[in-house]
Amino acid sequence: MKKKNRIGTVFIYLIFIVLCLAILCVLSVSLSSAEDIKQYGFRVIPKHLDFSAYSYLFRDSKMLWQAYGTTIFVSVVGTAIGCLVTSLYAYAISRTTFRWRGVLSLFVTFTMFFSGGAAQYITYVKLLNLKNSIWVLILPGAFSAMNTIIMRAYYEKLPYSMIESAKIDGASEYQIFWRMMFPLAKPALATICLTLFVAYW
Repeated sequence: MKKKNRIGTVFIYLIFIVLCLAILCVLSVSLSSAEDIKQYGFRVIPKHLDFSAYSYLFRDSKMLWQAYGTTIFVSVVGTAIGCLVTSLYAYAISRTTFRWRGVLSLFVTFTMFFSGGAAQYITYVKLLNLKNSIWVLILPGAFSAMNTIIMRAYYEKLPYSMIESAKIDGASEYQIFWRMMFPLAKPALATICLTLFVAYW
């Protein structure tokens, strides 16, 4: 057991060493001029320090802040929409009494084996008219089959007696979802939010 732990620790250290070297190389390239890279190639220590890339970046700071603003907007809004859509869809297919459960579950699993391809492009550009729109960066990634399966499995593990009790008290399906199921699914939602945020970022 100790040997396995030692091997795992060494492997983790190696990964971090490679990552640090990669970051060092990127930093070195950013401090080198294009002529030096052409003449001497990539070097860990730059031949001549050149800050022209950084001066150009901060000279046009408006472009930099606009890019970061777009990234933050897409990441936050996309994560929120993705969590909402995934939760609603997963809750619907987790209910055994739902009439269209089998068909909607098939739609989810189908996308795991076959991609949209050209049909996806036609849908976004021609039907939804998302060309040259920020929503084309958000809507395609909002729904994920894997995230939906994770959420459905979590909903199915929750005791069905809670839903029956809520129905006896006169709660509607929307009330059951928003006041009971959605708050109880926080652990699964945290996982999905993290994966969505990283994907959008």
